[in-house]
Amino acid sequence: MLKGKHILLSVTGSIAAYKIASLASALKKQEADITVLMTKNATNFINPITFETLTGRKCLVDTFDRNFDFTVEHVSIAKQADIALVAPASADVIGKLANGIADDMLTTTLLACRCPVLVAPAMNTAMFENSIVQDNLDKLRAHGVKVIDPATGYLACGDTGAGKMPEPEVLLSHIVHTIGHEKDFAGKRVLIAAHGNSLRSLVKQFDGLSEEEIVKLNLPTGVPLVYTFDKDLNVLDKKYLGDPAVIEAKINKVANQGKAK
Repeated sequence: MLKGKHILLSVTGSIAAYKIASLASALKKQEADITVLMTKNATNFINPITFETLTGRKCLVDTFDRNFDFTVEHVSIAKQADIALVAPASADVIGKLANGIADDMLTTTLLACRCPVLVAPAMNTAMFENSIVQDNLDKLRAHGVKVIDPATGYLACGDTGAGKMPEPEVLLSHIVHTIGHEKDFAGKRVLIAAHGNSLRSLVKQFDGLSEEEIVKLNLPTGVPLVYTFDKDLNVLDKKYLGDPAVIEAKINKVANQGKAK
């Protein structure tokens, strides 16, 4: 699925940085080409040599490192990338990316990327819930960056709550979903007739709505919805089609016309 794909793993300063070694190993097993970028703070949590050993490539930290081929390196790496994942993504780097600040190898490369960019926040719950951080995440979403929701659980600081980086296998599934499969839903229109828990499950899977937003829909049993997806299964449009009985009659009419032929 990922053979020959060039993946940028961008590691920032967080205790969860050590987990990305497992992700790098899993990607290597799928024959992906991996380049790891690290902030200087990230090197305090895991040594770049670990990633160099796992990927067989130089781990990049310093923008002004002279030990490379004669290219504008952050631009050339960005051009090669099929996908970029920032994980763990600290509040600091999230803020820089959201506001176009490029002051190290990692941020300059990411701002030059035209490939899909995924960001997996990892930080203390109070930091994650801070309105400034949430505004920055919204900015990233508005610019087409996919934000992977953090897990909830016991954090390194001793608190329990949201802000825990998802496990490497979850991050891998996001990478595979984004670039490892053909987008069979691209341009398709999907009819969903559901309610209650079924509606919650379907809408949450495809539309990213919160549970509260779904409950507010307050749709009756069997209400048909037509969703239009983009190539990444993001909902471009959804329409409530009206009385289910009317829709059923139309469907039956079309089916009967097909049988008559």
